[in-house]
Amino acid sequence: NPILVSILKDLAGMPYRGIGTGVQRILSECKKAEIKVDFFNETEAEQFKVIFYRNVGK
Repeated sequence: NPILVSILKDLAGMPYRGIGTGVQRILSECKKAEIKVDFFNETEAEQFKVIFYRNVGK
């Protein structure tokens, strides 16, 4: 959404680096932290979901 992007880029502390980098950053950071993550693209519901799993044993 271009409107949200225009607002987020001006917020201090927001780690926005450009359109299309979010999924790659999530994968990279979750791998470093050993956190399991799943992505679901539910086109019929027009939703994109990301599920982060807790590391209960840590």
